[in-house]
Amino acid sequence: MFDWFPKPESAWWNVLSSVGTWFAGLCTLAAVVVSLWLAARQPRPELNVSAEKRIFISGVPTGTPSINPSDFPDTINVTATNTGLVVAKVIGISWVVGFPRILRFAFPKSRAGYQNAPTPDKRSHDIPATLGPSESLDWVLPYEDLVQGLAKNIIAPRKILWRLYLRYLRVQAYTSVGIAFPGRIGRELKDDIGARARVIMRRPPSKS
Repeated sequence: MFDWFPKPESAWWNVLSSVGTWFAGLCTLAAVVVSLWLAARQPRPELNVSAEKRIFISGVPTGTPSINPSDFPDTINVTATNTGLVVAKVIGISWVVGFPRILRFAFPKSRAGYQNAPTPDKRSHDIPATLGPSESLDWVLPYEDLVQGLAKNIIAPRKILWRLYLRYLRVQAYTSVGIAFPGRIGRELKDDIGARARVIMRRPPSKS
């Protein structure tokens, strides 16, 4: 009588069982890799963020013959524009010192200050702000207090490294998907922050 099929306890059966287990594992790994690849190819939010010194002109009657810019206050205009193809949900704005990768070993932590939203009449959206493609979030922020605060709390405490921190000072927008988008600060605004920091550093320490 012939034994056409190997018994389960035979060496041949063990080899087939091992091959089947490895093949199933490779198939599972391939499925995970493909899923991650497809997820990475999904469109993600893209924001262009900036902060500039501006003049806030408001309440000028139509037909006014001339406007003197000195009659209006300086402000900081923060803008976050959705340049991607999907909806972006902005949940906050902050000021951060973001060093490039080559310097992070020496400066692993960056100082950040979270920005309170302005009053409703000086912002385009509530927070969180849902922005469709090409839509912008605009904030008009008070100039004097904010420039003084950035100089005092972020730049001046760095002492001899203050110029480096000023160079890499950024405005940043946070999104609901956990991605932060740093943006540039205008040259005039950054120069004013640096000037305030120099004044603060020249002052003698206050006596408590």
